[in-house]
Amino acid sequence: MKKIAALLLTLSLVLSILVPGPAEAKTVQKRFTMRVRELKRLTIKNAKKRVAWKTLSGKNKIRLYKGEKKSVFILAKKKGTVRLQAKTGKKKIVYKITIKKALQETEEIPAPTSTPAATPTPAATPEPTLAPQVTITEQAANYEKEVLRLVNVERSKENLQALNLHSKLSQATAIRANELVESFSHTRPSGERCFTVFKEVGISSYYACGENIAAGQKTPEQVVSGWMNSPGHRANILSAKYRYMGIGYVETTTGMKRYWAQMFMS
Repeated sequence: MKKIAALLLTLSLVLSILVPGPAEAKTVQKRFTMRVRELKRLTIKNAKKRVAWKTLSGKNKIRLYKGEKKSVFILAKKKGTVRLQAKTGKKKIVYKITIKKALQETEEIPAPTSTPAATPTPAATPEPTLAPQVTITEQAANYEKEVLRLVNVERSKENLQALNLHSKLSQATAIRANELVESFSHTRPSGERCFTVFKEVGISSYYACGENIAAGQKTPEQVVSGWMNSPGHRANILSAKYRYMGIGYVETTTGMKRYWAQMFMS
């Protein structure tokens, strides 16, 4: 009996060694930088299950908006550091997000110091057409006219020259508004600066330019009011150096749902 008991005890010990315990969740650490008012979409590729998102620290510095089952939109609200966890099945990803001061994108190109020689007027060339996926809807066109009216009301209060619409600038802002859905930033999804869109629509020369962006506002009145209550955006609207303005507007079913791009040029 003692031998049988010893044998069973040995067998029990062997089994306890061979049988593994429950697998621990794998945690991956990632980090990136955002700026205040920037909106970014995070997507967990190859996730077979729904992703659960949880703010571990810095909850007051960001706001989360549900995207598709594998993604989330992050709106940066305040400077600081945030730790955000994404969990799908047994896999965890912890993002360390550093939020920096908002960047107001403007650019000036110095005027030439010498007067260029007169050149013959070139033959008119057709304006480039928009990519098929970028369409200026009737609503967007009407919103552009209303934003222009509201902007010029504000400029008249400061005795500034009224701005005018510019067809190529309207095309540029239509492209930029669509890009904001993917990356709410003055940097384009390709990583290029926002003003590189000018070349794509045929704007080859300008003296100065600026860009305002916004997301979530339902009407031209709301977006202009928001810009006018932000020092950097207000400075663009009330700048004496600009002559032309364009507005891009697009609606989606995810994220902030409504995106606005405003560009200035002279």
